[in-house]
Amino acid sequence: MSIPAKTVSRTSALLGRLAALPARLVGPIFTKELRVSSRRRRNFVLRAVYLAVLTAFVALVWFGAMQWSRYGSQAYRISHMEQAGKQIIVPVVWFQFCAMQLITVIMLSTSISEEVYHRTLGVLMTTPINSLQVVLGKLLSKMLQLVLLLAMSLPMLAIVRVLGGVPWQFILAGVVITLTTSLFFAAVTMFFSIIFRRAFVSILLALGALLVLYGGIPLIVALAADALDLDRPPVVRALLWVLVHYNPYGAMVVCTEAIFNPRAVAGGFLGFGFAWWGCCVCSLGLAAGVLAICVAMVRRVGLRMVAGETGAGPSSAAAIPATAAPPPKPVLQPAGPAAEGPPAPPPVVRPTAAVPPARGRIRSIVGSPILWRELRARWMRRRWLFWLLLGIGLWVLLMIYGLLGIDNELDDDDVHAVFLCLYTLAGAVAVAVLSATNITSEKEARSWQILLCTPMGNWHILAGKAVGVLRRCLPVWLLPMGHVLLFIVVGYCHPVLAPHMLLVLFSVTALFTGSGLYFGARFKRTTTAVILNLALGLTLWLAVPAFLALAAEAVPRGDLRSRLRHAAEWTLDANPVFQAGFLSERASGKYRANKSLGSFTYHWPGLESANVYETTAYLMAHATGYLVLGAAFAWLAKRRIRRKVF
Repeated sequence: MSIPAKTVSRTSALLGRLAALPARLVGPIFTKELRVSSRRRRNFVLRAVYLAVLTAFVALVWFGAMQWSRYGSQAYRISHMEQAGKQIIVPVVWFQFCAMQLITVIMLSTSISEEVYHRTLGVLMTTPINSLQVVLGKLLSKMLQLVLLLAMSLPMLAIVRVLGGVPWQFILAGVVITLTTSLFFAAVTMFFSIIFRRAFVSILLALGALLVLYGGIPLIVALAADALDLDRPPVVRALLWVLVHYNPYGAMVVCTEAIFNPRAVAGGFLGFGFAWWGCCVCSLGLAAGVLAICVAMVRRVGLRMVAGETGAGPSSAAAIPATAAPPPKPVLQPAGPAAEGPPAPPPVVRPTAAVPPARGRIRSIVGSPILWRELRARWMRRRWLFWLLLGIGLWVLLMIYGLLGIDNELDDDDVHAVFLCLYTLAGAVAVAVLSATNITSEKEARSWQILLCTPMGNWHILAGKAVGVLRRCLPVWLLPMGHVLLFIVVGYCHPVLAPHMLLVLFSVTALFTGSGLYFGARFKRTTTAVILNLALGLTLWLAVPAFLALAAEAVPRGDLRSRLRHAAEWTLDANPVFQAGFLSERASGKYRANKSLGSFTYHWPGLESANVYETTAYLMAHATGYLVLGAAFAWLAKRRIRRKVF
């Protein structure tokens, strides 16, 4: 063979190895997950609904902009088209940024735990597939679905970008920051999925950890700097530089502000070296570190399952005491003529008795077995880990409350409104996740069929599951009620806020408990049930008011516009998060804590002026409506509970 031919063959071999390198890294897990995802109908439904919502949003904003442009000159129309481009692109980018993170956490919540549930992780460890390929295959297959959702919106953003007003750098920064942040969220969720087998525990802990990282720590640093009088310009600039480069939310705020107020951003942030890609590099570095830990943990868990661990207790190999002497080997007679005399008896092997496991007190089941199990179910098996995580969360809250008390900010009604809004939102997410995973976890563990074979009726099973949801959500609801009761005693909140908040929390619990049971009975996968349950809340409390408000701006002036605006205001009043903030703002502060009930006036957007008794009746009407809607979902769940069991 000639020298040029040898050079070409070596080059082609090198290129072939480089082309096969990604496949070697991800392994066959990636191919398997892609084939499974391509055959699931819910992925296609998700893309269709996502694209339909974006199209409807763009159409409504465009018609609203064109409605106002009829009353001006040509130059006014052109300038207003630029404003319409900003009003379309900025909300779409922010919606993608927030929605992708939530979808990522839900999709990765069962990435490794489902392999543990199905007892297939130990089998994977016996194949040439290594733990790195397992982690990357699971991660990249889920991330590909998110990339497809982002890619679907790019043509629409490119078309709207022609209107002007929005630079390409903002769209590029939004897409890249969204991808890198979602990658870090996926790594954190996979980390909790390896430790915990329950999907709702992985989802809630991942969201809580990320809330502390991106919300709690920056808030503590800001309050500490204010309390220590470190508000000098060099210190503030340094803190802001760190914030916007490690926190993707801060980076997105700066990028958005650069569109509407570029001079202020250039003088405040860009003047000391802000670069949006720095936040992406930080997110990638954090994701790489968490994934390295996940690779090591997956290998350890897989090797334990190979050794015989089932998760129900110590394995048979671990039950043998390490100090037991091996049994003596029998002596084999050499082949040859038969020896004289009777044959020697075989050696007696006396096995060492295994130490019996310690037995606790046997509890007898009293009443409903479903209710008995749900009331004694734990969030996690490791008690020390539960108390550790609970201690970290309480420490963060105490730090925030203490720093606000040092600055004398706890008398501000806006501070209490923010706290109650966040607590109500966190409780709503917890109830939605817990109720949706209560039945699907039984299906994924293959115990749902056994439960349906028992003499218990459908309502009996659903009632027990509903009580289990209420029991698990009780610690979450203690946060807003504890906040209200504490500051009622201190004198910063009026006592009327306590019954009003109880009605708000009852509304959220009644709706999501019924809808979660329905979606859990309707679908087999935890991911689908959780996404649809959260989508129900987003649709009722965010999408419907926003679309009604946009439709009111898109139609011509007249009676229809006023009706649409009134409907949008009424749906806003029905939002429990808005109710919590609105009620707290009207009943917080020292000067309101000592007011009489007759002097309270609530200016609801859909009800206008109302006294405290009319407000209570208004809240009770909303709570009754949510209770009826939740009962309707529970009735649908009762009808679906024995359909398509397998």
